[in-house]
Amino acid sequence: MKINHILINPPSPSGPDRPAPSGPGVFNNYLNEALSSSSPQALPLGQSAPPPLRESLSVRPGPIVPGSLEDGCLAQAGSLLGSLEKYQAQLANPRVSLKEAAGSLEKMETEMDSLTSLLEGLPADSQSRQLMEEISALALAQSIKFRRGDYLE
Repeated sequence: MKINHILINPPSPSGPDRPAPSGPGVFNNYLNEALSSSSPQALPLGQSAPPPLRESLSVRPGPIVPGSLEDGCLAQAGSLLGSLEKYQAQLANPRVSLKEAAGSLEKMETEMDSLTSLLEGLPADSQSRQLMEEISALALAQSIKFRRGDYLE
């Protein structure tokens, strides 16, 4: 298939020859109307409002106690992601030295090793195993980059 015609500046739906849409069916009108109403809309008789999102979630403060091997792997993967984020923030901060970032990297490597050992117990067809292996591989890649000096100035 040959391309015979290339549009350099394709026409836009709201170009200079076409006015912006207005009227009762325009989304902006609905949005402005919803934002301007200060009272919540009444629900049909017999229905109650759903609980606020924060109340409907079951958030457990403190450390996660794994009930199964997969829960333990997920908790370890979450911890590893937190360490990766902290490490990224340290690398982005010019006031943090590479020596300080190395401490976070060592913690990240320890968490990666424990996640890898936990993953060996999971079945190969586990839905979350691939995600956790990718997280572990990402941590390993960051470790290799730091050790070979990619972040030296």
